[in-house]
Amino acid sequence: LQAHALHPILKSKVKGWADVSYGAFLASREIKLHGGATSRFVLWHIGRYNAKLREVIDWAECKSPARAIEKVLHSYSGDISRLKDLCRQTIYFEDIEHISTCLDAMWHDDEIVILRIKNRLDPTDAPELYGGYRDLMLNLRVVTDVTKKLGIDTHICEVRLALQCFGEIMVPERAA
Repeated sequence: LQAHALHPILKSKVKGWADVSYGAFLASREIKLHGGATSRFVLWHIGRYNAKLREVIDWAECKSPARAIEKVLHSYSGDISRLKDLCRQTIYFEDIEHISTCLDAMWHDDEIVILRIKNRLDPTDAPELYGGYRDLMLNLRVVTDVTKKLGIDTHICEVRLALQCFGEIMVPERAA
């Protein structure tokens, strides 16, 4: 229930971070760009003003109860306290500089508390651990008057910052 209440609030936050950092969101299908090129990503600073583009964004949904139980049992040896991605979103970027800009915006956002950053972009990290996929994965809490009033300010969510080139090759499993 907490994850579902937090879902629209997290979506609003990631839209803001994407807006200031040239972030993009995965589209549910190929979209045509100016000049005839196609893309699987909607740049938010353009999509926010275009209803047709907003309609094709493939937002991550809250993890289903069945998938959450499966992950707790198989990945966390039954320790439910380790499950921190019931409410999650991914922002995609063309380059590392834009990821850095987004991370800076998040770091200076007074309405979130970053609890953990897992740097899977580190070239010394073993790529086979993640099936070759690379990103920055952040666990955070959204702490606003609204989340406090709803009692969801302690709920931990996940935001991934990923390069578009990884998303073009392999869209990360939504159920992961």
